[in-house]
Amino acid sequence: MAFDVPEFGADFIDRVARRVDCLITLNLWDIPKDRFEGWISQFHTGQERFFASCVLDSLIYRSKRQFVAASEALYRGELARELRAHLKSNSDVALINALRGRSDPGIRLVPVIKKNDPPTKSGPLVLRIIQKHFGIIDRWTIWPWEIDHALTKEHVKAIVFVDDFLGSGDQFDEFLRNQNLPTNHTNVTWLYAPVMASHEGMEKLRPMQPHVLVVAAEVLQGFHKFFSADNWQLLTNGKISETDARKFYEDLLRARNLPFTGHEYGHSDMELCVGFEHSSPDNSLPILWHQDSLWNSLFDPRL
Repeated sequence: MAFDVPEFGADFIDRVARRVDCLITLNLWDIPKDRFEGWISQFHTGQERFFASCVLDSLIYRSKRQFVAASEALYRGELARELRAHLKSNSDVALINALRGRSDPGIRLVPVIKKNDPPTKSGPLVLRIIQKHFGIIDRWTIWPWEIDHALTKEHVKAIVFVDDFLGSGDQFDEFLRNQNLPTNHTNVTWLYAPVMASHEGMEKLRPMQPHVLVVAAEVLQGFHKFFSADNWQLLTNGKISETDARKFYEDLLRARNLPFTGHEYGHSDMELCVGFEHSSPDNSLPILWHQDSLWNSLFDPRL
């Protein structure tokens, strides 16, 4: 079996193109049309256009409105339930109301960022989005390096780490170890609350950080990997195997001299096709977010 465009390939390419154009025109995908056209124009042959259409058909994209809606589901749902012991009621808006109020809720929201990271990192950006949407008081948000002070001087009982995406879990584990945070502090509830997470990353993080509970609005499973057998069975009705799809992809990268050696499949080889209005996780395929003189990105990289 080789990467030959199936007999339905031309129709598939056309259907995906029309759907994406409709989503962008209706602003359901808040991707600038010229940016999309710059990205898709880089795929020249019929095989390349079919491959690009498979990427787009697999793409999990969340616009800013969808991202905010998912955040609301998280803060009114599972996150609120896990913090119920620190809230005054069981209402689904109890957590949001507590963070809006002037009375100290004993909960602090913390962006995932190290002191030497640029301020453009996604953690602070996501916190700003959530803070603006919910009307959260500034005092209930702190930097990671302020946690020790908050625990000892302000008698905080819950720390919530804010992020957009949990991929492999390695980066968040590294962040916690770099900050040397007392996550085994028995009188404090520690939560990591990315808006979207991979199930693989959640499971990997559990033994590495056993005192930190992870909750997310949306959880991706193994079949969301772009080169999974399930995905290529679905995309091509079994006409192209995941092995041949991988080979075609790697040949495409070499032909374009794209500098992805060792990182062809994204951070930790997660093979994802995920994008947000503000960035794409580096666990996604780099053809979605890499930008240089040889390649136009569809999304900004996650900084």
